[in-house]
Amino acid sequence: MKNSSRSYDFLWLGFALLPLISISFLLAVQPQDYWWVMRVGQETIQNGVIPTTDTISLSQFGQPIIYQTWLSGIVFWLIYKIGGISFTFLLRGILIGTAYGLTWSMVRKVSNAPLATVLVFHSRHCERKQLVCAESTICISAFCALLMESQSLAEWQ
Repeated sequence: MKNSSRSYDFLWLGFALLPLISISFLLAVQPQDYWWVMRVGQETIQNGVIPTTDTISLSQFGQPIIYQTWLSGIVFWLIYKIGGISFTFLLRGILIGTAYGLTWSMVRKVSNAPLATVLVFHSRHCERKQLVCAESTICISAFCALLMESQSLAEWQ
């Protein structure tokens, strides 16, 4: 009976992840979130330093600036350089699937599969922007993995 319950859990996980990953593949890469950050990463790699003057915008060109997202820019530039926009879309879908899958798994541990599916759908609705390719997409996936690992360590001890 336990295996049957486990297979239903995977069915509920599929209900949660299939629409989210499908939507992430259909959404365009937003220029204000991705291309500007990627350009900063390109300039950082080419020059070997984080840019300190604005070279991207028209209205603030040449003004001092602090690029807080320079590391995400480097990651985005390397991903784009490796596989182009197709690889970027694939990786975005994988990261989003990973983040929501880990979230579903953590909620499933303390409740049940249907409730975990509803909560993942609700969190997707609240975080609509996270399905685009932004620097927060990387951070959310890493945070969910770290949180799940810390829960595993706490259970182990």
